[in-house]
Amino acid sequence: MPEAVPYRQFKVLHPEHDARYWARCRALYSGGRRLLGDDATMRDVFPQHPVEAQAVYEQRRRRAYYINYAGSIIDMIVAELFAEQFSLTGQPAPDAFYSAFFDDCSRPGGAGLALNDLLKQQVRTARQLRRAGTLVELPEHSGPTPADRLDEERRGLRGAYCSAVEPECVRDWEHDPDGELLWVLLAFERRPRPDLLVRRDHVEEELVWYSRDEWVRWQIQYPTDKPPPDNELIPPVASGVHSFGAVPVLPLELPDGLWAMGKLESLAAAHMNQRVALSWAQHKSLYPFLAHFAGPEDPANPATADPDRAINQTYGQGYIARFPVDDRIQYISPDSSTYQFSRDDLATLRDEMYRVVHHMAMSVDNSAAALQRSAASKSVDRGDTATVLRALGQVIVKHVLRMLELVGRGRRDPAVTWTVKGMDSFNSDTLASLLEMAQILDTVEVPSAAFQVDAKFKLAKAYMGTDVDVARLALYRKELEMRITNEQFSGAPKGDEGDENDEQSAEPDENADVDADGDEVAEQ
Repeated sequence: MPEAVPYRQFKVLHPEHDARYWARCRALYSGGRRLLGDDATMRDVFPQHPVEAQAVYEQRRRRAYYINYAGSIIDMIVAELFAEQFSLTGQPAPDAFYSAFFDDCSRPGGAGLALNDLLKQQVRTARQLRRAGTLVELPEHSGPTPADRLDEERRGLRGAYCSAVEPECVRDWEHDPDGELLWVLLAFERRPRPDLLVRRDHVEEELVWYSRDEWVRWQIQYPTDKPPPDNELIPPVASGVHSFGAVPVLPLELPDGLWAMGKLESLAAAHMNQRVALSWAQHKSLYPFLAHFAGPEDPANPATADPDRAINQTYGQGYIARFPVDDRIQYISPDSSTYQFSRDDLATLRDEMYRVVHHMAMSVDNSAAALQRSAASKSVDRGDTATVLRALGQVIVKHVLRMLELVGRGRRDPAVTWTVKGMDSFNSDTLASLLEMAQILDTVEVPSAAFQVDAKFKLAKAYMGTDVDVARLALYRKELEMRITNEQFSGAPKGDEGDENDEQSAEPDENADVDADGDEVAEQ
């Protein structure tokens, strides 16, 4: 890396860097002021009609509003994905550092951020922009080179930490033929104001270049309206080597099928434009105007010769208006026959936003028809959502394992094989759908004690959710097995009553080893 770099080199963007589109996606996710209060974004998302007067467009802009289905969809799936924290175990036993790292992986002296919360933040960003990034770092140090790992530990140089890298900050990067990063350029921009006597009219850019074994940092300050010329050489302010053996920026990139805003962006913009158009038309129709249809002029009737006869009278309670017999006066307003079609189309657009991301079960349609959908139909919807959650979970697990591998290499720890528990099992049945299905099953005789135990246990487990431990679940199952027997069903075959009675009389053992579903684990 040369000692100084022309400023123009820092302005080169990767072909996949699309700040304008990302701003549009973020605005449609956030809604509110970020969308409606940003002039550039609003002109992009809510354009002016080709022949629309500027004054009319400004009025429509002031009356515009946005129903944020897209943000709700993304937030709901992220909340479901992280409803239960995943757990990490390593073999052989990892260094005690990792336990603290899972609780707080942020920069020393920072506000503190658990690894689970960092990943949640990144998944939310990736669902909006398709990608997010994690920067893994070790504390910078000056002075003599550490003598050994013990010296590094004593000087606090092995405390690896992570931070989220927003896609907008990743200006350029390059991959090798295997898809691994060769280098990456990060850019952070802010407008500081050190004290009250200084104006916020200067830009401060910090640029950091990482390769597989070194890093270089530049800092540039300039007036807001006067950036450096392209050929100005910018010297670095710091540089060094690192021990990660790879570029310490880990990309979290979703496939197209899991990129929610990639599917929702155009639908959300179309829904907003049509919704505002309908609202604008309805608003104008609330103010009909009075129209006068003059009859033919009659020489025998002098009143018909007055062209201003409709406007030179006073209208209202207590006044009488006079018109020739063939004149007609009436209120005129736009034809509202298209309003219902527009409302129906808006409902279709809303449902399409949920359908394309496989979240129809989250549809906000609370009509009677929607509320009466069958349990089987709702279960299919939840099954699709569970499939999306499992696919996202697999992406997160791979990202976490790569992060831990990078942290271990940077710290020069012994190799550890990590196991992630969680992010792979999501209940596709809601309690409401299970209750509805249970009511249906009560009307159909299924003469099987095992089936009835499984059905009742599944309902009880869904009702208790995460508020019950596996030992208690095992107790529920054993009590169900005690009380539900084949003899309760008419025509059930008789078995060895002595064995069955002995089995039924067994008391549940709350101390028995059980698995996650509440089933007792047999001794080996």
